[in-house]
Amino acid sequence: MRPAADTQFGDYQSNALMAAAKARKLNPRQLATDVVAQLDVADLCEPVEIAGPGFLNFRLKPGALADVLASAARGEHLSS
Repeated sequence: MRPAADTQFGDYQSNALMAAAKARKLNPRQLATDVVAQLDVADLCEPVEIAGPGFLNFRLKPGALADVLASAARGEHLSS
């Protein structure tokens, strides 16, 4: 995952599923659809969007980002 090249596509984007689909001889868009159906990121992101042949676009919820930053400011571990 990397920051989106263009913010119209969200905050972050990933094309990792395209390579995974190619290696497994799968349809990348279908793999993206299957993965999005299993993702549990509703507390952090708006619904994940599939673009083109299998890009995933993520938009962070402002409140979720504020919560993580406040936790970090309190010295809490981000991974807990």
